[in-house]
Amino acid sequence: MSNQADDNGTDVEIYPRHGGPTVYAVSRTAAPARLLDLLDAHGFTRHGEAIYTWHQLPEDLSATEVSRTCQNAHQALVAAGFNAQLDDRLLPRHATPRRAVQASQEATPAEHFDHSRPVPSLEVHGRLGSREARFTLHPTISHHAPDGRPTPGILVDVSTRFRIPLVFTVTFWRSEDGSWEALPVRCRQDGYLASVRAVMPHVAAAAAKIIEGRNDELRPLLRVAQEREAAHALAAVHRARQEVAEASCRARHEEALFEQVGISEARATTVMAALQSHRR
Repeated sequence: MSNQADDNGTDVEIYPRHGGPTVYAVSRTAAPARLLDLLDAHGFTRHGEAIYTWHQLPEDLSATEVSRTCQNAHQALVAAGFNAQLDDRLLPRHATPRRAVQASQEATPAEHFDHSRPVPSLEVHGRLGSREARFTLHPTISHHAPDGRPTPGILVDVSTRFRIPLVFTVTFWRSEDGSWEALPVRCRQDGYLASVRAVMPHVAAAAAKIIEGRNDELRPLLRVAQEREAAHALAAVHRARQEVAEASCRARHEEALFEQVGISEARATTVMAALQSHRR
């Protein structure tokens, strides 16, 4: 039995089974109880077979009820920080299709994000020159500014095909004027390949265009990355403070031992210098 969530690297996939009336919500292997409980609470019925767990919607719901139930469940999952994928076929007919965007990356207030989970990424299907490409945007914090200060950054993986599958990576950092600056593009394949040389010059511009078109969706994800970076920085501050406190305790202890010896600091300094000179 195939698990679509495991195959796609998501937490849960909500889609019509074989395109028919049965709607499945398939969660990844070993999905947390919180995810399963959210599906239970939003009208899905839990099922299990061997090591697999999945949910289904009752088949007596109208198309409108199915769409509304799926959207409500999806929004709750995203708000809880889960990587959830909602099939476009379950959206109302008048809604804008989201085939280009993973449902887990919709704008979600950062304060509601579960930081025990990885920072979400944003997946968009677009054009790379004359070719179809998949752009996966990973919000991060960059340290490439000239003064070394941390700035919002986006690492973009670009997957396409030109004779062979190609995967490029380009990192952007935000300058003071708000524009996105690109670092050199890298490719997982051999840079001497003709297909790589043909496509690589177009990667940064195509990725920049995708980023500019997704500002609203990226803003809360960049905030999550910023909060994560702040937590790491604060942890380093706490470690440094702890080291200073421990060093201070050691210094007081050693000072007390020195005073008990009964020799002046001036004389001990002279002897210490003589010993160090002898060792050289």
